[in-house]
Amino acid sequence: MKFTKAEYEFYYTRSYLTDAAGNKKEAIAEALKALTYDKENINYAYQLASLYGKNEEFDKCFKLLEDLMKKLPGNVNVMGNYGWYKLAAGKVKEAAPYCKAAYEGNPGSVAFTVNYGHTFLLTGNLDSARYYYLKTLENCSTPNDYYEGQKRTLIFSLKKDGNEKMWRKWPIGWNNSSMKNTLR
Repeated sequence: MKFTKAEYEFYYTRSYLTDAAGNKKEAIAEALKALTYDKENINYAYQLASLYGKNEEFDKCFKLLEDLMKKLPGNVNVMGNYGWYKLAAGKVKEAAPYCKAAYEGNPGSVAFTVNYGHTFLLTGNLDSARYYYLKTLENCSTPNDYYEGQKRTLIFSLKKDGNEKMWRKWPIGWNNSSMKNTLR
């Protein structure tokens, strides 16, 4: 059976919808179908890498992202995701140069700024972590930036490092002024 571009795109799109519905295994299967039929499509590879990372299948995620970094040298999104998933895998020292490169490539990105801050928090450099978390707040421009970006990844960082007790010290209301007051 010969597949058409529309069919590849269908699987690719369905992988996003399935992931949004919370079925990560099925989302991976859909993205894998798309990439199997068009192995050179960078969007399919990027989607599958992200899904593997979300599912903590880090070896598969890293392989795809490393291939993408070769195809797209200097792409801050690929480097940023690679750094983020290295952090998620507990490989902070390996993550740091990629998080730094992503931040330097797009210092206005909430995700890249907070991830770079995480590299400092997780290595015990609290002054630098505080600096980049404050920069993150400066970059927040929508409510989603607060609730889906910094809060979720900050909770991740504190739990990853075993600092759940520290989490209780952070403000309940995640607004700019309460965060800035806590970080100062």
